[in-house]
Amino acid sequence: MTDIKQPDWDNAPEDATHCEFFGRFGFWIKDWDVATGEHSFLNTSGLWMLGTYASNRALTKRPTKSPVYTQVMCDAGEPPLVGMECEIINCGNNHKGVIKYISTSYVIVKLVGLNHEQHFHAKGLKFRPIDTRTDKEKAREAAINELVKVLSNSYTDTTDIVNADGNFNHYAEALVKAGYSK
Repeated sequence: MTDIKQPDWDNAPEDATHCEFFGRFGFWIKDWDVATGEHSFLNTSGLWMLGTYASNRALTKRPTKSPVYTQVMCDAGEPPLVGMECEIINCGNNHKGVIKYISTSYVIVKLVGLNHEQHFHAKGLKFRPIDTRTDKEKAREAAINELVKVLSNSYTDTTDIVNADGNFNHYAEALVKAGYSK
């Protein structure tokens, strides 16, 4: 039993298909038979037990996961599939949306945050995955890339990086020269 108001499907047992609420408490359900109401529920010991669904309780079905448009698919030149959320780049404009229809001629997208679908000609349209990184993660990656750029421009041979005495003075000098400070 867990004290929840909405099912936390990210932390649900993998084989749970529903969540049954009774007051403030929810029980994970699997193998629910609609006709008989029979199902298995996860007890407090973590064991699946046989039960019968009582119609006066709320039964929430596990949402189906949407397919994900990945960077690997993008790099391979594969278009997204219907149901995938992605960024659509059209004439330099970026749109975030869910693909509703896609062919070699047309693409229909449900734009995120808007109550309408947009029609695009497929020719010249580009797709890319949704960037799920936080602003902090993006800033960290940008800083690392900048430092790598500074260091790689400072040294032509990796043996130059460490002085003969083992100190990393060259690193420090290159970073300070580039404007790095605490």
